[in-house]
Amino acid sequence: MDEQFAKGTSNYLKRTTEYDPKEKEAKVTTLFSWFRGDFGGTDGVKDILKKEGLIPTTKGIDLDYKNYDWTLKLDNFVTL
Repeated sequence: MDEQFAKGTSNYLKRTTEYDPKEKEAKVTTLFSWFRGDFGGTDGVKDILKKEGLIPTTKGIDLDYKNYDWTLKLDNFVTL
């Protein structure tokens, strides 16, 4: 279960995160804003993005929150 959760999280973040190295800005899901405290604040969000290889560093990176996509995705199962 933990492995499936980790893989699903990684896939979701890769699909929803955009990083602009010139602007040093990551555009991320607004879930990170809504539940910021659960993720350890802005620094925690950056730590997650760095761990997933979506940003090169946690220093000097700005976060921008995208509008949430309310589309129901029924085919998002993770194959391990």
